[in-house]
Amino acid sequence: AHQHHVLQKECEGDTDKQVEIQ
Repeated sequence: AHQHHVLQKECEGDTDKQVEIQ
């Protein structure tokens, strides 16, 4: 999941488990 947002990467790379940081 390549999303250009302010989010927290669970793994070193792209993952589908990304959470937006508020």
